[in-house]
Amino acid sequence: DLRVDFFRGLALWWIYTDHIPGDMLGAWSLRNFALCDATEVFVLLAGYGAGLAYGRTALRTGFLPAAAAVVQRAWTLYIAHIFLFVVFSAQVGFYAAALARTSYLDESKLDVLADRPYQALLEALTLRYQPSLLNILPLYVVLLLLFVAALPLLRFPRLLAALSVCLYVAVQVNGFNLPSWTGGGWFFDPFAWQLLFVGGAILACNPIRLPARPRLLDAAAALVIAFGLAVIYLVWGRAETGFLLPLPVVHWLLYMDKTTLDPLRVASIAALLWAVVRLVPAEAGWLRSRAARPLVLMGQHSLPVFCWGIFIGFFGRMALEWRYGALVQVMVNAGGAAAMVTVALVAAWYRAHGRGTRPAAPTQPEPAPQPEPAPRAKNRAKAPVIALAVAVGALGSPPARAAAPDLCPAETAFTLPSERLSAFARALHGHGPVDILAVGSATTAEGGAAYPREMLETIQAVHPSATLRLDVRGGRGLTAAELLDLLTQTLAQRRYALVVWQTGTVDAVRGLPPEELADALEKGAAAVLADGADLVLVDPQFSRFLSANVDLAPYELVMEHAASLPGVVLFRRYALMREWVIGGELDIEAADPAKRPALSVVVQACVGRALAEFVMAGTGTEPITKREQSAR
Repeated sequence: DLRVDFFRGLALWWIYTDHIPGDMLGAWSLRNFALCDATEVFVLLAGYGAGLAYGRTALRTGFLPAAAAVVQRAWTLYIAHIFLFVVFSAQVGFYAAALARTSYLDESKLDVLADRPYQALLEALTLRYQPSLLNILPLYVVLLLLFVAALPLLRFPRLLAALSVCLYVAVQVNGFNLPSWTGGGWFFDPFAWQLLFVGGAILACNPIRLPARPRLLDAAAALVIAFGLAVIYLVWGRAETGFLLPLPVVHWLLYMDKTTLDPLRVASIAALLWAVVRLVPAEAGWLRSRAARPLVLMGQHSLPVFCWGIFIGFFGRMALEWRYGALVQVMVNAGGAAAMVTVALVAAWYRAHGRGTRPAAPTQPEPAPQPEPAPRAKNRAKAPVIALAVAVGALGSPPARAAAPDLCPAETAFTLPSERLSAFARALHGHGPVDILAVGSATTAEGGAAYPREMLETIQAVHPSATLRLDVRGGRGLTAAELLDLLTQTLAQRRYALVVWQTGTVDAVRGLPPEELADALEKGAAAVLADGADLVLVDPQFSRFLSANVDLAPYELVMEHAASLPGVVLFRRYALMREWVIGGELDIEAADPAKRPALSVVVQACVGRALAEFVMAGTGTEPITKREQSAR
């Protein structure tokens, strides 16, 4: 959902301008139009991202793998915070001494570091000492650690929401907080701010359908937003208005506590969230435009962008103090924007080229990742995109079948389906033939080396008494709508116990609207389920080119939603192959060109074997690796 990335990037920009005193663009940040600010947006979307990344993993594979991933992410954020603390302290301290501006130390709460450096460093390591501007990452670290305890409760969203609200109310009543070395508590009380984080995670793992008549919620959201504008411009902006209101009301409106996340701030961000959901559809074309791309990129790489924004923002502050004028304003904002987008581009390049892999020296340079996604043309795509996508597809359809499945990486969480494949299980343990239909494009339909054949032979080896028969339909370059026609025609001719449908790549490369994919999947799933079969959806295969040049996220989301239907599961081929590449295994694009055809044979065999594990897990069959170990 590019809305998440876009608004997270926008929040990062607002944080940058809000941290620079005198920045004219700071007057256009969220805090000037709502009773909340960029921090609420950032935390809410952080929770949503955690729900997508870890919550769904917990629901699919269990608590321990997800908890380990959450703790690892918290550790990464902790290291980033300590590094930022060292750099920011050195930066502010150096210029405070060089320019004789001791106020820099006082305003940044770095004066205690100058007075008691060793104690301050120790307290910084325990997160009890947080200089100004460095409060968000410690909050995020603690929220992630609290999220570990919430993972098992994601299966019970109402209970989790109730517990989160109770903890929030307890903070409002008692005001308890984590202790701070400099006195008081943390600037952002984690026990209050968890409300937004948990709320975002719940929305990610348990999408809520819009009510049939949402006008009441529309009116409530509009009322809250209008109330916020009235408070900002009539109460905060006009002192005389205070004389017309009761003193307790004025005090409440003037001193809405950010530390404990005042209820009005919660109401404000909730109203804005509803407005975005209602006014900005996930498939909005402008989210993929060149104008939106910088903010989307920043949102996709929020950690490095945030850290660099803090570092660059201090230089912006000094520049405006040196000479306050239009030219310097342009330099501060244009330079800051350029730097943050550059950081995002570098992070995107690093991710696209496989962090942790050891690439071989190619004979031809690989294409650099482009910041713009492929154009949303109806029936065609850019020639370079199609050309290399076809080349990637060709790598997945070599002429000979793999003969060395032992080269495949060990099984992962991606080989576990979300529910039981009941129809296929009944057929597999019955007495008649078991018919399987595979529908898809190049990697599905071409040659004996395509992964459906490997899947069939792997299942057959485990169930030698069963009579398995495989039909394959499809071909290179077919969209989901075209594959739907083949699917319905084939279902009319024979009954199948299992249908494997690989799609999404061609639609994404051509820039077809995601709703066309959604419509085809919905109709295809209905036809398969009506025929009494189970449906396994297979998403696109991973390649660095597709990752860098084609926005697959909307299409992946569509397939996730389609897999929520009973009897439909999603085999995450993209995530599986990406895990292999990141782990330095089965990396076709980094291999010597002469070895790529042979390696692609192995890749297809391994995909087929993983798919067989996935399908057999859906029937209750013990994984191959465990059987092999017990046999030894």
